[in-house]
Amino acid sequence: MRRLNSIGQVRTYRSNEIKNVYFGIGLEKLDRAVFDPTKTYDPIAALGVKHVRLQSGWMRTERIEGVYDFTWLDEVVDNLISRGLEPWLCLCYGNPLYSEDAKKYYGAVGCPPIYSERERMAWASYCRATAEHYLGRVKMYEIWNEPMGKWCWKRGPSASEYGKFAADTARTLKSVSPDIKVLGGSFHHFKEAWIEEALSTDDMYKHIDAVTYHGYSAFPERVIDEAARYKRLLSKFGDIQLIQGESG
Repeated sequence: MRRLNSIGQVRTYRSNEIKNVYFGIGLEKLDRAVFDPTKTYDPIAALGVKHVRLQSGWMRTERIEGVYDFTWLDEVVDNLISRGLEPWLCLCYGNPLYSEDAKKYYGAVGCPPIYSERERMAWASYCRATAEHYLGRVKMYEIWNEPMGKWCWKRGPSASEYGKFAADTARTLKSVSPDIKVLGGSFHHFKEAWIEEALSTDDMYKHIDAVTYHGYSAFPERVIDEAARYKRLLSKFGDIQLIQGESG
């Protein structure tokens, strides 16, 4: 190392200095107030990434039936935007106001609101209120998190249940603005038949703009092969973009 001569520095760019960047970062679990995000804003902006994935937190936002308090999420969203970052919201997890299942699990994780008309209507109202509140600030909404895992679909993953849920939610979001970009999937593992059934149910694929997936692997190069498999499958359904969400 002593024989190396410095010849210069690589120019770095902050998030507010760039426009077209594919890289992003996740600030998951703020829906459960797991950590204080205020210390992360400046370091993230210095990285030069552009997109930040957030979990929307229905339970944290609607503590009184029909009353939506976005104060906690506004603080995060507005701080990110002011630094040139673009947040996208994963609409996820249940609410004990409406679902008995949601009372059993921390953060109501894995409790989709699909088992009664009251749950379904409350979820639609929450999604509509969220999209209206963030119109012009948040452009992308993802529907649920890892629905093919039992940790996120407690009664047992069902491709048809998720497909209908995603299609219904996408229609609600698009009713607020057709310009909203809807992301479906959040698939943590490539299971072709399961994914194909979900996309086909209730024509889910017609109501979304992109599919998201999570690329966890001990061998990062395998993620490239998995992405190729996703793209081949999605080609059956037309022009649907593929976006990586979580990875590690």
